[in-house]
Amino acid sequence: MSLRVVLYAEGRGDDRGTAAWLPEPGEPLPADCLGPAHLLMARVIERTRRIPARAVQFLSPLRILGRTHRGSDLLLKKNLRRLLTFASPARTPQLGVILVDEDGDPGRRRQLIADTEGLPLPRVIAVAVREFESWRIADSAALAKVLAITDTQRSPENMRAGDAKELLARWIATATSSPSDRHGLRLDLARTASLDALAELRAFAAFLADIANAPLAVDR
Repeated sequence: MSLRVVLYAEGRGDDRGTAAWLPEPGEPLPADCLGPAHLLMARVIERTRRIPARAVQFLSPLRILGRTHRGSDLLLKKNLRRLLTFASPARTPQLGVILVDEDGDPGRRRQLIADTEGLPLPRVIAVAVREFESWRIADSAALAKVLAITDTQRSPENMRAGDAKELLARWIATATSSPSDRHGLRLDLARTASLDALAELRAFAAFLADIANAPLAVDR
């Protein structure tokens, strides 16, 4: 089995790799175009849908007026719908995933679901509380292994908006000054974090359930 997925994350470093350019929309993304959100997504699909992570193929995203999307595009109805509307059947994914931060707006997930109503592409709207970094710092064992951090946060979803982002950035900057090494550490966290530990977060648990229940037509 295999699955074609397009993923859009609000944080630029979350759905981008080290490559300077992306392939044409709908084309497969090579390894150097993948960000930590891609790696985590592949693991989630493997856990919830029994599709091997190596069989999850991420496709290059659509553009907004010729440019790659910005985080703010995912919060604008017109742009979000455009990013989820593929014209070429040969380049259309089987699942679209939108990953944004809640940033203290409890109605954000409900609004984005309403904004994408009626689109033919099966999709999952994931809203991290308060931000994606809250998921990345949820597993203390992974933080200790990857970043040698032992003074961790017990309840990252209860932190103020922006605090998890700032904390993780500080930890990674302490570990290395190299931009490529920083990206590598973020990828390592995505590979290493226990999904069971992340599932203790209510937003991540909801994300797991949404992926498990998404109406997919997989390739066999």
